[in-house]
Amino acid sequence: MIVGAFKSMSIHDVLAHIEENGLDMIGKIWQRNYFERVIRNERDLDNIRTYIRNNPRNWERDDENPAR
Repeated sequence: MIVGAFKSMSIHDVLAHIEENGLDMIGKIWQRNYFERVIRNERDLDNIRTYIRNNPRNWERDDENPAR
């Protein structure tokens, strides 16, 4: 619910910025779904930090990468 409200409020600002600056942007602004998880302990937190740190390295192989 919180993430949905944030996305809803921020999309207004993003669209206003695009219009005010005459940007020609086509595509998704937000990913359709998101993965929500409760961090329950230090091991979970460490695993998430590792994922975030290493995620950019995987961009070349990512299905969402338009250059792939």
